[in-house]
Amino acid sequence: MYNVMFAFTSPGAKVDNRFNNGRCPPNFRIQGQSCHRIGSMLPMPGQNPRFAQLYVYDTENEIENRMHGFRSKSGVDVNIVRKLSEMLYEHNVHAQSFRMARDRLCEEGVSDLKLRLISERRNDGRIYNQPTVSEVAALIVGDVDTAEKRDIIVQKQCGELQRIDEYHTSYLGYQYPLLFPYGEDGYRPNVRHRDKGTNIRHFTDITQSEQNNKDIPWEEATKRNRLTIREWLAFRIQSRSNEAQTLYTIEFQKRGLPHAHILIFLHPSNKYPTPSDIGRIISAEIPDQDTNEELYNLVKTHMIHGSCGFANRSSPCMKDGKCSKYFPKQFQPETIVNRDGFPVYRRRDNGHTILKNGIQVDNRNVVPYNAKLLTKYEAHINMEWCNQSTSIKYLFKYINKGYDRITAAIVPNDDGTSNQPQNIDEIKQYIDCRYVSPSEASWRIFSFPIHGRKPAVERLYFHCEGQNSVYYTDFDRINTVLEKPSVTESMFTSWFEANCKYPEAQNLTYSKFVSKFVYVKKKREWKPRQKGYTIGRLIWVPPTTGELYYLRLMLTHVKGPRSYNDIKTVNNVKYDTFRDACFAMGFIGDDREFIAAIKEANHWGSGQYLRLLFVHMLLSGSINRPRHVWSKTCHLLADGILYAQQRIANNRGIIFPIL
Repeated sequence: MYNVMFAFTSPGAKVDNRFNNGRCPPNFRIQGQSCHRIGSMLPMPGQNPRFAQLYVYDTENEIENRMHGFRSKSGVDVNIVRKLSEMLYEHNVHAQSFRMARDRLCEEGVSDLKLRLISERRNDGRIYNQPTVSEVAALIVGDVDTAEKRDIIVQKQCGELQRIDEYHTSYLGYQYPLLFPYGEDGYRPNVRHRDKGTNIRHFTDITQSEQNNKDIPWEEATKRNRLTIREWLAFRIQSRSNEAQTLYTIEFQKRGLPHAHILIFLHPSNKYPTPSDIGRIISAEIPDQDTNEELYNLVKTHMIHGSCGFANRSSPCMKDGKCSKYFPKQFQPETIVNRDGFPVYRRRDNGHTILKNGIQVDNRNVVPYNAKLLTKYEAHINMEWCNQSTSIKYLFKYINKGYDRITAAIVPNDDGTSNQPQNIDEIKQYIDCRYVSPSEASWRIFSFPIHGRKPAVERLYFHCEGQNSVYYTDFDRINTVLEKPSVTESMFTSWFEANCKYPEAQNLTYSKFVSKFVYVKKKREWKPRQKGYTIGRLIWVPPTTGELYYLRLMLTHVKGPRSYNDIKTVNNVKYDTFRDACFAMGFIGDDREFIAAIKEANHWGSGQYLRLLFVHMLLSGSINRPRHVWSKTCHLLADGILYAQQRIANNRGIIFPIL
């Protein structure tokens, strides 16, 4: 009731009233698909304000107007209505937008006004940064995704309702403001899958990360000062011994040449478990110029950060008067791994210095590197040791960054001698463009990959009995649809048949099964894998899906089932539901499933997402012991908070007692 009172949109559908003419109980029957609709900012003359209009029209009597829409006010608490109104105006971005429109309508001289509800969110400094090299680039006005934009234009006064597209980012936020009190975005097209989190879970031990910027020194006379895009790609894909798995993403960043972020999972035989082993692979010190002059010059050219701080406050890394990369670091006598699992590299106070831009710097300004790779490639290669999934998942935010863009302006060529006044429109004179550098253009022409991973990840679908998906067109006959093999057979049910056919499948769970078998879609059957290696990932389903969620819990542990009944059987006892089977396995009852859900989401979700997930669990009322769940997952829920505070204070030594 309270949500309807504050909703911005109204539910819409084509209602069929033909069945309400007799004495039978009232029926509510709709034809077609339901939708959400929004009206104008102001009601038509003689009509009462409704839904979003209540945020704009006669706001002095807003509480009374909202309660006026209900016939019976016995169940409405005016204090709750007032507090909800205050909360939404303080925190909800949609309520604030309509309130801003109301303020503009109240201003003198404003005769007409339209409110545009933007569907797309984009304002990223990493995308709209300025080029740092002199190059010829193509500026493409507009957006390659313009067909996907579905903004809403709310008229000042109109008697018609307009339908909100289901793909609008605020589709749910407008209809359910109390469930989305901050106006959070909902579903949108092109949401990335979580396959990379599967790779992280599969290779959970020590890993090695490279941030590789192939910045070829143009002034080097003894080296080739030109490389083709194909040669650069060959550089990147050359084989590496004892490599278990690789993830990478390519970007361009307006720096002249491609920029690669490469994550390498090492073979178990080549793991480096101790700080001394890490120190032998990664260095953060200036080498001795007398004994290794070549490496000394390479570190001087490519691996010195800054100068910044008090010596150069205009450095690009300076944010609020502090270095955003935490340079200069502190001196460190030996490489250690701190309590959070992050390495602190050796930076001895040994007197080795480098003169950089007229400023003397020491080991505290060295970017970590590997001497062998630096000598081989003669490029900026920042190497880091990673054994935390949090480090890995934040690295792959780069995959979702989007294209390089720039804001440009076309202005008349005026040398200052003209006395004619110019009318300057500060809004229209700027154009939003996609920035395509020569390197990116060549990369796209040759159709080189932008992202890659090895091995592949296969998403495994599952369903409850008789609830598999069947696809058909609008003109297919019912008999034709029922005769399709997909009605009775699916990838999941074919797994049951494979477990009956192959003895080796009896010891494999569903997610491990794809490492030994491959699904032949045309024949709708599983065959033993002849080559390659694939990681399986069960698709994510929320706890609110009920039996489907409990089926997923059972699939993570049950090996080689031949039917749905086998999945429901625990210790030779067959249970009626998957939930009962989970209870018998000990997965639920002590809130273990909620702890497991948060821990699983931690592999691919940010700390903010985990905290939102925990809040949804609390609101659902399904957690029996919230304090117990908090105590088991608080270190995950606090992910990102410590890092943010360290950045604000520019002190990596800050520690929260709870962590």
